[in-house]
Amino acid sequence: MYNFFNAIGDFCQETRQVSSSRLNLAQRLGSLVLLATASVAMTSTACVEAAKAQSSLADGTYLYGQSPTPEKIGSEYLVFQVRNGTVTGALYMPSSEFACFTGSSDSRNLNLSVVAPYENETYSHQIALEPQSPVASNGETAVAMGLEGYHRLDAPSENDLRILNSCRAQ
Repeated sequence: MYNFFNAIGDFCQETRQVSSSRLNLAQRLGSLVLLATASVAMTSTACVEAAKAQSSLADGTYLYGQSPTPEKIGSEYLVFQVRNGTVTGALYMPSSEFACFTGSSDSRNLNLSVVAPYENETYSHQIALEPQSPVASNGETAVAMGLEGYHRLDAPSENDLRILNSCRAQ
């Protein structure tokens, strides 16, 4: 004879099965969410690393000035060389002394140690990198980087290269 207690027992049994199914589904969904989150985090990290690699200054010799015109009296200029993220160069003003520097280039800054020409003391100096324009090469698009507050000038002059070579020899 089917009675009230049997009905309650059946109801409880069904509730346990539904709860078990929901829990099982929740566990599976939780695993998927966790997997998706980990995948997004790994992808984000990979994207950040790729952006860092593309956004630092490429190897080469650079000339930047506070003025877009070379050799303008009263303007500061930087001539430097980048090799594998290592920077060597000079800060100078035309018809004046120059200060050599060494340092590194990362995704955000030129991190420099500048040697004062007469005191022979070293000072830390950072110049922010800023994105310029996209550059396409080998099917990939990289962002050309510039120095905040400075204009990229076409090519170093003989005097710029003389100053750079003097600093590289130190």
